[in-house]
Amino acid sequence: MGAHARIAEKAPANHFNVARWEQGNEKIRGWTAAARRGHVRVLDPYNLTAGLTPAYRDSYDGLHFGYFVNLQKFRMVLGALQLPSS
Repeated sequence: MGAHARIAEKAPANHFNVARWEQGNEKIRGWTAAARRGHVRVLDPYNLTAGLTPAYRDSYDGLHFGYFVNLQKFRMVLGALQLPSS
């Protein structure tokens, strides 16, 4: 499971550099691309949060997201498992 995009502008001051640079969106895209080049199957939830703005209310810090985003990531996992129907 790759990482979702960050809303760096929402990050508390002491985590802003992490949100912007150390674990920022550019790094996330690079990690996902590197995994794919290494022939790893990647579930990429980046676009779930890429378009969100600081006004998005289900994230207190722009790094962690609530129920809806996590449910979508879980659905990605279930879809990738391709469980047989009964």
